[in-house]
Amino acid sequence: VHCMYLHLCDIALRQSLLPEASRLLALAESALEISGQAFNSEPQILLAVKSRIAFEEGRIEDGPAEIEPILQALMNGDSWPDLIERLSQCAVLSGYWMRGLRHALERLDQCALTLNLRHGSAVHRRLALLRILLMQVARHHAEADMLLEEYDLEPAPQCSQALAVEEGLIRLRQAVAQEHSRAVIGRLTESLSRHPLLEPRQRIAIAILKAAALQSQG
Repeated sequence: VHCMYLHLCDIALRQSLLPEASRLLALAESALEISGQAFNSEPQILLAVKSRIAFEEGRIEDGPAEIEPILQALMNGDSWPDLIERLSQCAVLSGYWMRGLRHALERLDQCALTLNLRHGSAVHRRLALLRILLMQVARHHAEADMLLEEYDLEPAPQCSQALAVEEGLIRLRQAVAQEHSRAVIGRLTESLSRHPLLEPRQRIAIAILKAAALQSQG
């Protein structure tokens, strides 16, 4: 029952249904407590999901101050690749806002190492995109461009539609930062805007980037 509520919470998070995600997480916690069967990683998995909800709600300060205990528990107990990748997203970006770029990069490397040791050293494209995004957030656009070129050199497996949207947003940010032509930015914007799985925050991001591009072009 605990696992069922936890995975329903994850689905709600992917659909940006934050109140529903919080409700399901509370039910998962209650079910785990009633069972009396918590092993070494379940409490840390709950903490990881809590940090995702806090991040999505803009409560950066409510996330875990350190992620090493969570990663250590996931290394030794239950875990799955997507859990670590999605924890990485909020942990790295909140780490940047709280303590700067170096701290965020350290967190990203910790997450990547844990993922490789626990689930194999396959190419994790979500983490590669996260590293590019972090460089963009820090306005290190030259480094972001180099990383994007390296990303494009890797064999491209079939990726999820959600990951395709994140990749498209990164390419759009880079095009705006490099002041590409109106035609190039227009094509990227139009292609992204037609995607059927856009979340509200992604539509807002597209609108802001389009406005920034129009402003820079006069």
